[in-house]
This record gives sequence, C-alpha cells and structure tokens, in this order.
Amino acid sequence: MSINRFKGSRKRLKDIPHALSCLEEIESAVQGKTLFTALDFDGTLAPLNNDPEAVEISAEMKKRVKNLALRCHVAIMTGRDLDDIRERVGLEELFYSGSHGFEIAGPRESGLFFEAGKEFLPVLNKAEELLPGIIGDIPGVLIQRKRFSISIHYRMVERERIRELIEKAGRAVKSIGGLVARNDKKALEILPGMTWNKGSALLWILEAAGMTDQDSFAISMGDDVTDEDMHKAVKGRGAGIIVTGTEPHLSSFADYRLGSIAEAGRFIEILERIAGNISQN
Repeated sequence: MSINRFKGSRKRLKDIPHALSCLEEIESAVQGKTLFTALDFDGTLAPLNNDPEAVEISAEMKKRVKNLALRCHVAIMTGRDLDDIRERVGLEELFYSGSHGFEIAGPRESGLFFEAGKEFLPVLNKAEELLPGIIGDIPGVLIQRKRFSISIHYRMVERERIRELIEKAGRAVKSIGGLVARNDKKALEILPGMTWNKGSALLWILEAAGMTDQDSFAISMGDDVTDEDMHKAVKGRGAGIIVTGTEPHLSSFADYRLGSIAEAGRFIEILERIAGNISQN
C-alpha cells in the first residue's frame, strides 16, 4: 500500500500502522526526494510536565535533532512562544514556529521571519485581562499567555470541574469576539479567529525553503490535537506520524504512529540515516 492509503480520512489508532514496522515503505517513499521534518516539542521531543516551564529536552534528544538537521531541513512546531522554544531547544540551524503556527523564524542567519494575526493582539490582550476573573478561582487552572494565543491548562484541575472551566472560558471568548477556543491535550487554546494553524505554517516553511510537493517529502511528528493540522497538511506530499504517549487520541489523520518519546527519538535517528543515504545517491 502507498503511504497516503487513506488520504484525508481520520483513522482509529488501532488501524494506524506502527512507523518502526514500516521503515522500508517510508524509505522507499522518500527516495529521490529532499526530506523535510516537522517536530512538535512537548510530548514529542520532551516529556510533558504539570508545569510547562519545567519541560526540558534531553541532551540525547537534542543531539538527535541536531544530527538530523545536518542532513535535512528540520522545523520545531509548537504552541510555545517563538523566543521560548528557540531558547529551550537551542539549535540555531532549525526552523521554528511558535504560537501554533502564528510565528515563524528560519535558521538564525537566514533572516526569515513571518507573523500572522497581529490584528488580533488587542482582543487577545482583552481575553488575558478577563479570563483570570472568570476561571481563576478554579483550583489547579493555569492561564499562560503567548504572543498569539492563550493556553488554559487544566491538567491539575479536578475532573468534576473541567467541564465548568471549558464552558466558562468558551462563553468568555465568544463574548469578546474575534477569537476561537480550541481543545488540546489537557488544555484549551484561545487563538485568533482566522484560518491559520500549524499545518498552514508547515506549508509556508516548505514554500519558503523552496521545497515543492514534487521534489520533497515532508514528515510531521506530534502528539497533540493541534498537530493533526500538520498531519493533514502533508497528505499527498509526505507522512504524518502521531506520538501516542500516555494520553493517546482515539483517532488521528496520521499515516503512522509511535508509542512514546523514546520511539520518537529512535525514529529521528533512522530519519538521519535515510536522509544521509539520499544525499549520497
């Protein structure tokens, strides 16, 4: 079967093949093309933590990403702020996209930079001011402002109060206008109400790097709900890979799955080999 065997469709996790069992198929699909790899951060490259500020990438994983970037273009796609993720990863040769795709920067010396949604900053500021008074009294809630989004983390909130939190935040966002509330893994993401996401950012980076769907093969890898936009974006020009971890989705648009961060690290090592083989041919 070809990689995009169920193009455009969402599949149950049990119906998605394991990436490490399909290496021959993946390597065959990449042959003759330039490889591009887009990686989520939290839950894909680094373990999740109740405190987002405490999340760190291991030295071993960082080395794997760095080695892969020597062979092909690599982008880190995250909901974190652009400056935050650049500092947290610390590799200047990568592309970075922050705030779920609304901020993009190329390798440090490239001068490549893009922002979407600046006109929504005033309503985001208003939401930042109002939300603590609406949901801040719910124990365990963490409201985290990024430049182009607001994350409402409820990983520490009692299960009985999560629905209340989501409904209150949703009503507040609707009353402000211009924003959308999107469910994520143990979080509610408040985003500009425009058609832009991680998938849009991935395609923008591919175009900026001069990579077409005829001459390149794009791989997206992520564990989160917002990463589904990346998996959809690479349909027909690459492969999406979901990292299921300890909090798996029930279904995904991904073409393959990996079961943990450790498996993601192993797969990145394999991609380095595949990219190296391409460069030598």
